[in-house]
Amino acid sequence: MAAKDAKLAAPLRKLLDAGVGTDQFTINDSRDAANAILGAALIATLTRWEDGRDTQEPEFQQALTDQLVRSVVRA
Repeated sequence: MAAKDAKLAAPLRKLLDAGVGTDQFTINDSRDAANAILGAALIATLTRWEDGRDTQEPEFQQALTDQLVRSVVRA
């Protein structure tokens, strides 16, 4: 878990905190938000992989990224 945190969650929390600091993101807790984003990405990717679809497809990756960003961006 420490490796996951150092490589994935910590940099994402830093990005989320910076977005809150510039009033671009609306979240209550960067730790919870980072875990939710990483979990959503994992589930979407695993589901696609289990269906036999390409997880490296640029259109999928862009759509997933767009959806995850919309989950935190201030409206």
